Amino acid sequence: MLIRTRDDLRQLRYATGLHHVSVETRQLKLIGLLPHALKYALWSLRPGGELVVVDSGPNLQNAAFTYSFELVRMSVMRLLGQYGRLISIDLTRRTIAIERLAHSEDAKWSAGVVFSGAKKELPLLRRCLDGLLAQRQLQSESCGEILVCGPAEARYCTEDYPTVRYIQDPTDHSRQFRIAAKKNFLASHFRNDKFIILHARVILESGCLDRIPRHFDITSVNQETSQSGAREPYLSLVAVDPNYLLGLPRFSPKTVRQTAIENYLDLYRVGLPYLDGGCIVTTREVWERCSLNGSLSWGEAEDMDWCHRAILSGFLVDMCIDARATSATHKLSESRLAGSFPSWQLRNMRRIVVDYWARSRYAISKLRGHSQ
Repeated sequence: MLIRTRDDLRQLRYATGLHHVSVETRQLKLIGLLPHALKYALWSLRPGGELVVVDSGPNLQNAAFTYSFELVRMSVMRLLGQYGRLISIDLTRRTIAIERLAHSEDAKWSAGVVFSGAKKELPLLRRCLDGLLAQRQLQSESCGEILVCGPAEARYCTEDYPTVRYIQDPTDHSRQFRIAAKKNFLASHFRNDKFIILHARVILESGCLDRIPRHFDITSVNQETSQSGAREPYLSLVAVDPNYLLGLPRFSPKTVRQTAIENYLDLYRVGLPYLDGGCIVTTREVWERCSLNGSLSWGEAEDMDWCHRAILSGFLVDMCIDARATSATHKLSESRLAGSFPSWQLRNMRRIVVDYWARSRYAISKLRGHSQ
């Protein structure tokens, strides 16, 4: 199988048991999709299958806006080094050959819900649990499990769900809601190797987990929400300026609300991706190497921080548009375009615009006064 374009990736994503895959990097590395091509290709191979990466760039990185073979080599080994055996590197032809190592195929699922304990949130929790119980992977006969993590006084919330295990959250939230520490504590109680961690507002559609590919690192499901009676995409996947966590962002975040959902891969051309922390789908391997930063609290971008650290660790942050869920509440404005931003950010933007307008009018009036 030959992979050259974004459209080729769609065909490759669910492929399994292949003997040979070739990836030509010419287009893919320039639109931010080389990690997808490398991961998808390796995941599609049978043990012993061969991946060949073919590049056309210069050997060494010695100029701006140049994606060299040196960078391709670094990407291959950082993303695939521990899952494949290097067969060869040819500097003249600029090719890399990797053999897929044996891998486990029978990982089971664990699901967890973070619950505040507030009684007004109880109907949402029940809908969330009903959605989880509709997934065959989470049934006891499939060795699945469902947990709820909340305060001691809310233990009653699972009385009608005998197969759901309740764990008491020991985290001190008196000063700040330490959401990252709570999720880390919840994940530490999972028995299985595939995880899904939800906020109570997220309800999985029946068969959602069936539509998630067998292999993944970190993936978002396709969340939708309802505004004025219409179904709209939620903030399932967001692309931000790579400078976002370190300094002044150079552009506003871009989300799946600003593109056709089937073209979500276009976001990777824009910047670094992260997924909405209300629905995390990942694996034990990822979590053990890169868990959430427990120092970060609600509103401190713990999901963005986690995804970007995971990317630097060689993991792929992706989205599965066929796995659907509903966000029963949202933090969006009424406009789909404006809905790309949280409401607090829109308020700040309006405040800046109004302040600028007022200052401009004052300055103009002063100039007119001097001119007279």
